[in-house]
Amino acid sequence: PLLVIPLHAFIKQAGNRSNSILKLSIKKPCYNSYPLMSALAFHGLTDQMPRKVWIAIGVSSWEPSFEQPKTKVVRLREPYFSGDIEKHSISGTMVPIYSNEKSLCDAFRLPKLVDRSVAIESLKSALTDRKTTQAKIANAAKKYRAWNQISPFLEPLTSNG
Repeated sequence: PLLVIPLHAFIKQAGNRSNSILKLSIKKPCYNSYPLMSALAFHGLTDQMPRKVWIAIGVSSWEPSFEQPKTKVVRLREPYFSGDIEKHSISGTMVPIYSNEKSLCDAFRLPKLVDRSVAIESLKSALTDRKTTQAKIANAAKKYRAWNQISPFLEPLTSNG
């Protein structure tokens, strides 16, 4: 069954550049979750702030259009669309965002959407800051068919003793 989450939010940057805080506020309901750059920024895995709010929708879903905020719609098929969605409470609102591990896998799996240097930086940050483990990333990479892309970078980062 397809997991459908009726929520849309937009990202506002608050605070200074080195310590950005993401706040998501409800704007208009639609069916999505927050992938890639939005998820990486939310989890603190990249220091780059996305210029647009990234929204994941199913392959056959209608594409929402908003004047504000600017959005980047990513169409994902199963199991990539409904897998590993976490709900986070932000300003009292439950917001669906992909997990650390899935976001990292997507960053490596979709090089046309996320630059390789951003993906590597995010992977290094996740491991250095202990936001996830090598085993969890490896399991997610195998589940989401990203193992061949992520393993050359994962193994050297975790074998430094």
